[in-house]
Parts: sequence; structure tokens; C-alpha cells
Amino acid sequence: MFEEPYAFFSATIRELMFEGTTICHPNKTDSIGKLLCLVLMLIRQKNMIYNDDLSITFSFFGYRNNTNDGVYSVNTGESDISKVGTISTWENSAYTTYWSGSKSSCNRVEGSRTTVFPPFLEESMKFDVFSTDICKSANIIYNKTNTYHDIEGYRFRTYLNSFTSSDDDCYCTDGAKDLDGNDTCFSDGLLNLYTCHAAPILLSYPHFLWLEESLSKTVEGLNASEDKHTTYVDIDPYLGIPLQSSQKVQFNLILRPYVFGNGTLVSLTQNLSRALTPFLWIDEGMALTSDITDEMRSELYDRLKLLNIVEWVIIALGIVFIIVPPAAYGIKKLRTSDTKGAIKKN
Repeated sequence: MFEEPYAFFSATIRELMFEGTTICHPNKTDSIGKLLCLVLMLIRQKNMIYNDDLSITFSFFGYRNNTNDGVYSVNTGESDISKVGTISTWENSAYTTYWSGSKSSCNRVEGSRTTVFPPFLEESMKFDVFSTDICKSANIIYNKTNTYHDIEGYRFRTYLNSFTSSDDDCYCTDGAKDLDGNDTCFSDGLLNLYTCHAAPILLSYPHFLWLEESLSKTVEGLNASEDKHTTYVDIDPYLGIPLQSSQKVQFNLILRPYVFGNGTLVSLTQNLSRALTPFLWIDEGMALTSDITDEMRSELYDRLKLLNIVEWVIIALGIVFIIVPPAAYGIKKLRTSDTKGAIKKN
């Protein structure tokens, strides 16, 4: 299938992810390879381009080049401001078709796109974020209050069960194999993206954060950190505007000796160690520029501070007007009583 008869081949990240790398070279493929290439020709996967010379150009996400993210129906919040920015449908449906159960919780389209949230946030709130990159929604919860350009924002971030939960068996997809090649339903913190991207990709947090030891220990040199490797968004609690965000995920493959259905071992894979192997982790995000945050401070927060001062001044004046007149009246009455007593004595 490859130019050289080895289990591994060289390709740049750009080629592997988007531009594509060529496999199934007609003049460089042995008989077993030709059989595999024929199978690939027949199944017509969306992440493969089938060339006229019978070679195949493969990439994980190349099929998404020059495409849009689909048609969304989003709530404007006109009737309920707490629902502003929430997605009602994607591609004219309230459900996807990637996971088990046509109307399961895994397939439900819900949440927002992290570009707008409702105003007047509270720390007790939770949000769902829908992403076509993982073909589902992920849940984020309040983590802490973080200051960005002198503006305090509420940081909401992912946690162990943001992507999957052992309570939701709809994530158990057909064809998922463990390190020994047995059918499996992967643990919390690991999402099988095969039905999503037609590629044997397993999604995790970077450096296998929160992943069970039986899988994370198969690779050395990783150092997971909650501060460094979680997805988060800092949101202005008054306006619901994201101040900065960072989306961090890791793509992995399972490496193991491969055996055909008839029990024949593929010789090129016989020396492979059984491991959940990371091949890429990404960190993409956004951050408001200082020009925008300066305008937010001058147009909102400076005025809120002024209103806060005015509020206390009004309260102080109210106290004065409530207390001073009765006090003055009492003092005047007391003085009158003293004057009348002095006159009677005289």
C-alpha cells in the first residue's frame, strides 16, 4: 500500500491532516496490498480521494477543506434572554446520526458555539457547547474567576465527563477495538471518532489527562496538567461575551498487531507494541484585543463604577433625609419643653 514495505510511513502533519498523502501506488503494491486497496475502493470513505490511476489520497480531515460548518438555527433570546445563542437545529435537525440511538442524548444537538452566552452569568450555571469537530456537544462548568485585561471573567472549562460518560452507552459504537483487538466501549475521557470522521481516531484530553492508567501508561513521557490541558472559555458575566478561550484536544490511534478475520497475522504489524498512541494535540483559541477590552471598560465597567458610587450617595442622602428631619424635630421639641419649664419656674 505504501511506497516502502514498512508498517510506518513519513508524512507532514499538513499532509496527514488536510492535504493528503498517497497510498495504494499501482506499481508499488504487493498482492495483499492490492486486495486491501480494492476494499478501500469499494467502501468509498469520505476521507479518501480516489484517483484515476487507482491510487488513493488519504487525509483525516481533508474532506472538510473549502466547506462550511453547516446550517444552524440559533435562538435570538428575544422571548427568553437566558436562551440567547443556543442552537435549536443543525442541518435542519435537532439530532445527528453519528452515535447509537436515533434520539439518544449523544445525538442531541444542544448548547451554543462558544461565541455568545446569556448575560448575567452565575457560578452555578453549566453550559453545553456543540462542535462538529467531535460531532456532539460537550459540557463545561464553572472553574474560577479569572482576570483578563483588568476585566473579571468567569472561567468555564471541561472536566472528565465532558465528552463521554459511562452512564451514556450510546457512545459505544460498532467496531471499537481495545489494545487486544477485542470489542470494547472506551472509558470516560476517550471518545471514538470513527463514526464522526470515518477514521480510527480516538479523542482525549492532551497528555491523556484524566485517562485511566491502563491506557495512559502505554506511552512514556507525558505529563498531564489540569491547568494546561483543559478546554476553557472566560466569559464576561454581565454581557455573556467570551473574553478568551482555548480548545485543547488530542488525537490518538491504537497500535497493535493486526489480524485478519481468518486469523492471519499481518506480518508488518507483528512487532508493534500495544499502545494508545498520540499523534497530534491541538490548542486553538481566541482572545479579545486590548482595543475591545478598553472600550468594554470605558463603556460598561467605568459607568457601573460610577453608578455604584451614585447608588451609595443616594443611599447616604436617603439616610440623611430619613434621620435628620425627625432628629431635628425631636431636638426642637426638647428645646421648647425646656423653655416652657424655665418660664413656669420664673
